[in-house]
Amino acid sequence: MRQPFGRGGRQAGAICSRWGGSYEELAQWRNILLDEVAANPQLTSVDYDYKETKPPQLRIQIDRDRAGDLGGVSLRDIGQTLESMLGSRLVTTYKWRGEEYDVVIEGQRERQNTAADLSNLYVRSDRSDELIPLSSLITVTEFASAPQLNRYNRVRAITIEANLADNYTLGEGLSYLNELVRQFLPADAVVNYKGASQDYQDSSSSVLFVFILALVVVFLVLAAQFESYIHPLVIMLTVPLATFGALLGLYFTDQSLNIYSQIGIIMLVGAGRKERDIDCRVRQSIT
Repeated sequence: MRQPFGRGGRQAGAICSRWGGSYEELAQWRNILLDEVAANPQLTSVDYDYKETKPPQLRIQIDRDRAGDLGGVSLRDIGQTLESMLGSRLVTTYKWRGEEYDVVIEGQRERQNTAADLSNLYVRSDRSDELIPLSSLITVTEFASAPQLNRYNRVRAITIEANLADNYTLGEGLSYLNELVRQFLPADAVVNYKGASQDYQDSSSSVLFVFILALVVVFLVLAAQFESYIHPLVIMLTVPLATFGALLGLYFTDQSLNIYSQIGIIMLVGAGRKERDIDCRVRQSIT
């Protein structure tokens, strides 16, 4: 959900991603940014969406060649053993007094706490009918993952968000984050935005076009009214003064250049044009 513009509950959000990158690599980038952001008191309540599970998860890789050499142990038998002892498996059903019940087998939960407990599991060989230690057929590695793996534009991504202090603008917060990315992350790191940050970036990129378009429209309207290109240029000289006055007012009142102030500056173009238009018409009527 996008956050509204305003002073309360403002957030700066950035999305770090990379084509072909892994979540482990993105987590390293996240830790680098979090260490640097912690030094900035203007950014508070920093949060992120990639949170590793505790304790870490286990990745089991089966040695197929070794399983075949030690007695023809099939992948199906290894999978069913792991499923039964570490989880649970439905093996059959039975009926009693008109009711059907599931028969589920599972291992003892108190013996499933660490990776070393896998050494107590055995699988039966199809050839010799002997029990073979499961630890001799698999390789166990620990890794940290997250319950939810997010993507942005189909690319693996991690989102970092932070609240802004009252005297810290959204533009300053995004500029600070972008500078951290430029200094500490590789050149192929891709940064995108969400929520209020995306709204700010979209409005900042379009306000210049809207401002220039407003100047062009005002000039064409004045040129059509006065049937001249000289009077519109004279009237348009008030635009820089009006813009400077608006920026000066924002500076002395300690306000930010947000979407509302940008709309106000564009409206000043029309207000300045109207005032100078009336003044020129009065002068023409007098002469």
